Amino acid sequence: DRGQYGGNLIVSSVIPPSSLNPITSDSVGVTDITHMLFRSLLELNIESYEVKPNFAYAWKSDAEKLQWTFFLRDDLFWSDGHRLTSDDIAFTFNDIILNPKIKSVYKNMLMVGTGKISVRAKDNQIEFTLPRSTSTFLSIIATVPILPRHIYQKAVAEDRFDQELAITTAPESLVVNGPFQLESLSKEAAVFKRNPQYFKKNIFGDKLPYLDSLTIQFVSSLDHALIKLLVGEIDI
Repeated sequence: DRGQYGGNLIVSSVIPPSSLNPITSDSVGVTDITHMLFRSLLELNIESYEVKPNFAYAWKSDAEKLQWTFFLRDDLFWSDGHRLTSDDIAFTFNDIILNPKIKSVYKNMLMVGTGKISVRAKDNQIEFTLPRSTSTFLSIIATVPILPRHIYQKAVAEDRFDQELAITTAPESLVVNGPFQLESLSKEAAVFKRNPQYFKKNIFGDKLPYLDSLTIQFVSSLDHALIKLLVGEIDI
């Protein structure tokens, strides 16, 4: 059936975020927020661990699984209207994650043996070269959030990326590629609004998500969350 637009979903979290930087922090409190804002080249089903297309609609590898090529969709945009391109993806991997000056939580995942993955942008394609094959490559790629080059290139060049996306960052200044934009953040809650630039659509061609907004309420404990659920203050 065709979904209907509207509504606000209210969920709870017992761990408030300490940062808005998805590259330098992987605590649950941070990823609960940043996963709404920044998505990846591929999508990983956390239940089945099946890898699915996302920003890349298809990919291929050589027989040795050392050379990988991903083909990007042509309808990808950042929330500020800039196109999301292979340059953004190469920038995220080469200039941020694999940058020895940046404390990336993904860096070790992208080290294969004693070597590291190399990444190259080529038109609407992104090419990865591995020093040796690894069965976890696709699932790792599916967890790495992509950041906008036109926003963070200067901060990286000036060695101050670790200071970016602090918890005090103004929500309206965030440029994102996920289904939601951050509307407000307080000690009580994070409130998101639908990102009109998000690329996903349903089978009828209607843009997703259906929700107008999403709220994450920060609670002191699971017992507190249960009480809020029972009295109807939260939905999940």
